[in-house]
Formats: sequence, structure tokens, C-alpha cells
Amino acid sequence: MHNVFTRIAAIIILSALILPACSTPATPPPAPTETPKPTSTNTAVPTNTSTPTRTPRPTATPNLAETQQYEAFNQEIESYYDQGFLDTTEGTVEEIDDFSNDWAQLGWYQ
Repeated sequence: MHNVFTRIAAIIILSALILPACSTPATPPPAPTETPKPTSTNTAVPTNTSTPTRTPRPTATPNLAETQQYEAFNQEIESYYDQGFLDTTEGTVEEIDDFSNDWAQLGWYQ
């Protein structure tokens, strides 16, 4: 019986030590931290964008054959002026195609 009382006493002492340790928190809850206040930041200032330069429209490419033909015709007119056939080199001159005329001459001698 002595042995039973010793065991009961040991259980009571252990439960007296273990129960309070389980029921109390180990550490107090942390204190809430302050939320930092927002600070103003520098914002970028928009800048004026320059207008791109305008690309000029392409010009017509001169036709080399027509340019050479014009220069040859101009030289011919200059030669007529130098020879005295023309009074001036000013004005407009039109070049006409060579004349040719053909017709059928069947039964011409009748």
C-alpha cells in the first residue's frame, strides 16, 4: 500500500507542475508595429517632344534618252542660228515626225 500511495503522490505532484505550464502562454504576443506613413515621391515632368522633320517627296528622275535627244535638238537649232537660217534662239520649236505618204497605185496607167 505504501507503494500505491507513493505513486499517487508522484502523479499529483507531476500534474501540479505540468498543468500550469501547459495553460500559460510561453511568450506574450508581440506588440503591433506602426504602419509607416506614405512619403511623397518626385514624379517625372513630361517634356515636349519635337516634331520630326518632314521628308521631301521624291522628284521625277529625268529620262536619259529624252535628255540626250533634247540636247541634240538644241545643238541643231544653235547650228541653224550660227548659219543664219534663224533670227533668234528664243521661242518654242516643235519637232515633227518625218513625212511619208503611201497609197496603192494599182491600175495607175489606165
